[in-house]
Amino acid sequence: MATHRTGKSAIVLSSVLLQMLFYLTAVYFTFYFLSTLCIIIYKSRVLSYPDKPLVQDVGLLFFMAGLELLRLYSGMKGNLQEKEGYLWASLGVTGMTALSSVYYLVWQTYVMRADVILNSVLLSVYGLGGVLGLTTLARFTRRLRPLPRPRLSYLTESFTCLQNVPRISSMRFYFSCRDNAYHCHLRDYFNFRLYRTKRKAKRQQQKRIESWFSTRWMS
Repeated sequence: MATHRTGKSAIVLSSVLLQMLFYLTAVYFTFYFLSTLCIIIYKSRVLSYPDKPLVQDVGLLFFMAGLELLRLYSGMKGNLQEKEGYLWASLGVTGMTALSSVYYLVWQTYVMRADVILNSVLLSVYGLGGVLGLTTLARFTRRLRPLPRPRLSYLTESFTCLQNVPRISSMRFYFSCRDNAYHCHLRDYFNFRLYRTKRKAKRQQQKRIESWFSTRWMS
């Protein structure tokens, strides 16, 4: 969600929901890691667990923990600093950790009901995080670039125009920003000046006519 702030940019494009989800994922993955490790130890003690698959499952679990740390770091940094590269990296690592979770859900040597529950919840969290990450990335890519600082010539022209504009309520004087430049629109001002010029010329003509009639009448 976008919020307002004062500083380098007027709007904060970081997602609060995504940041909260990162923190919740960190807490849940800690629980997931410890629970999965305990389940693997339990299965190795109770069931006939071959040595090679056991080492593979434990090694993949620690590798998954490293990927999760990288995913959380890049995702939080990209969301807070509004950097698209970190968020893309976080989404890529999310896909790898999701595949690891699918392995524990389907392809490990012994799949227990606790494994199904833990990995299903983790995959749901990853799916929600992917959706929020994509929406945040879309908001980052659509953000407006800041306008360049106006040059001194535009400022002086604008202040000159403001000083020359008469104070009348019927006149509309406005500025518009287009193509990253500042243009002073004086259409109404020049129409008003033309109106005043015509009115002044008409008054002068009436004065000449009145003076001519007065001179002819006096003569």
